[in-house]
Amino acid sequence: MQKSKLITDSYTFALEIVRESIKIQREQREYILSKQIIRSGTSIGANINKAFGAFSRKEFSHKLSLSYRESLETQYWLKLLGDLNFIEGTKVDSMLSQCISLTMMLRKAINTTSNSVE
Repeated sequence: MQKSKLITDSYTFALEIVRESIKIQREQREYILSKQIIRSGTSIGANINKAFGAFSRKEFSHKLSLSYRESLETQYWLKLLGDLNFIEGTKVDSMLSQCISLTMMLRKAINTTSNSVE
């Protein structure tokens, strides 16, 4: 269950990130920050998918750790874009909530994997 939830939630989040970034680029002509958040926000799910294709627990844990760090970076970009009014307040709050949820799931999965490796 956790595997499919991480994969589906990160994919749904990536779709939201891409859609919002395209909107920012079209409507506000902002390209640098919107590209940064696309990179970090879509990398979360990409690394989760790589993790589930790992050949060892160590590789699995490493890929989840990369995804975890990308989720923290994405939270930063979301806050920045929100404070700069590139993303509307309730929208940024919703996206931050999704990202924090992913971050927490990833942290739990990393801890579980690390405990079983040691």
